[in-house]
Amino acid sequence: MLLDAVLADRHHGWLGTERDKVAYFSDRLQKDLPREWYPHLTFGEGKEKTTRYFPEKLPIGVPRDGGRRHVFLYLVTREVPAEFRLFLLRHADLLKWVDEWTIRVLVPRRFRKAAALYRYALRDAFTMPLTPADVDQLDWYFRARQGQATDPAPDPDLDLGTGARKFGAARFRALHRMWEQRGIQALWAVQTGILHDHLQRGWGRLEFAELPHQYLQLTPLVGVA
Repeated sequence: MLLDAVLADRHHGWLGTERDKVAYFSDRLQKDLPREWYPHLTFGEGKEKTTRYFPEKLPIGVPRDGGRRHVFLYLVTREVPAEFRLFLLRHADLLKWVDEWTIRVLVPRRFRKAAALYRYALRDAFTMPLTPADVDQLDWYFRARQGQATDPAPDPDLDLGTGARKFGAARFRALHRMWEQRGIQALWAVQTGILHDHLQRGWGRLEFAELPHQYLQLTPLVGVA
């Protein structure tokens, strides 16, 4: 499915490997971005610690002929966009530095009705920035859930019960998963309104591309390799 999407777009070159993506953006942006601002997952501790960049392993389209727009592909594999929310949060820091970007959501026919849920997921992630008070409360609540909060809640009305009601939406569940991986930095990434501004100005876009073919005959091969 990804190959079909790449071959159908002749306006972009395509980056496939972790090494190529990191090298390209390091050179293209001409800024010494902290490595933790690239999408990444970290495994292990101490000497066994390993970091994988661009862990979704999805192709990224880079502009040809002096263009500026980059295309980040995402393939829908589930009706509920829980993993898409993580994809957006992982890419938030990098997208702030990309001049023009499009997130192109590839939709198999059987998931065409899910497009609205994916649109809402991007709205939640990029158009509703957290306030400093939100960050403080979420960080305390996430730590309290794990029994790690020894300090008082930043809001006297906040406890585990009120936190569960206030922060029970899907956007906060995704933020909790990112917080487990990256700590409070995951909350800082969506505290700014830069990505909202990109979307309003047209520098950032979300588009959906329905895949033209059925791939159900390949279902038995999933997970075999």
